[in-house]
Amino acid sequence: MLRHDRIGMAPDEPVIFAFFPGFSCSICAPDRMTEADIVAFADQKTLDGHTWRAVDKSTIGLGSPTPNPCNQVDGRRHWFLLIDK
Repeated sequence: MLRHDRIGMAPDEPVIFAFFPGFSCSICAPDRMTEADIVAFADQKTLDGHTWRAVDKSTIGLGSPTPNPCNQVDGRRHWFLLIDK
């Protein structure tokens, strides 16, 4: 499970809580956001010229399946993304 410390956020806003430029990022977002919404948010916020793709971490040997429920705020999920190109 991806975890983060309690962070101040509005319940309806996504937030990047881990970002490794040129490699990966993790996003905590409201349940209602789709995978396309998450990718668009990452593309807009990282401003590194890359595009992102959501990945189920368990399929690449990095732990439990993602997205998974947020450990801090009900009604949110954690997404794991890798650079697409």
